[in-house]
Amino acid sequence: LVLAMERGAKFKIIQFADLHFGQEGEQYHNADEARTIAFMTYLVETEKPDLIVLSGDNIMNAGVAGVKELVRIMDAYQTPYTFVFGNHDAETALDGYCKRDVSNYLEKSDSPYLLYRSGYIDDTAENRYGNFSISLTDKESGDLLGALVIVDTGTYDYVADRYQSITEGQVEWYKSEIERLDKIYSGQENNKHA
Repeated sequence: LVLAMERGAKFKIIQFADLHFGQEGEQYHNADEARTIAFMTYLVETEKPDLIVLSGDNIMNAGVAGVKELVRIMDAYQTPYTFVFGNHDAETALDGYCKRDVSNYLEKSDSPYLLYRSGYIDDTAENRYGNFSISLTDKESGDLLGALVIVDTGTYDYVADRYQSITEGQVEWYKSEIERLDKIYSGQENNKHA
């Protein structure tokens, strides 16, 4: 995934977390979604970010239907955005759907603004999707200027009664991704040192 920018320009990110759109059973976790959306709209219009990061618990046990609505809301901003899973975005045991379904929808979405990939999937851990990087490149030369690395930290483990964390497999993937990006960056003519 690539996001082009002007070399030397400031790059502004707005991060939204714990939006909790939707409901769990009869209980709404975000009882005033319209007010939340109005506040998000105000921030996006005022700050004019280059990227919006939805960093977990974006939807509340709503599966593909919930993420479709979230994509519709986010596309209205006409600003690139990315999606990071939180524990409430896909709780298989509670909802009868899996993170793979949500991830597949996001990856195949025809949104012109959504930057998302299933990416590295850790087979040693349940439901670890959405490990990928977004390369920030120079609009003119295409040179790599930087990158954002997105990592899925898992869900809530109801058996162990604790939140999951990054796995060894994900750490190894991260290391190889940084090495891959470093080779690109260090090999560019504009980044070679005399």
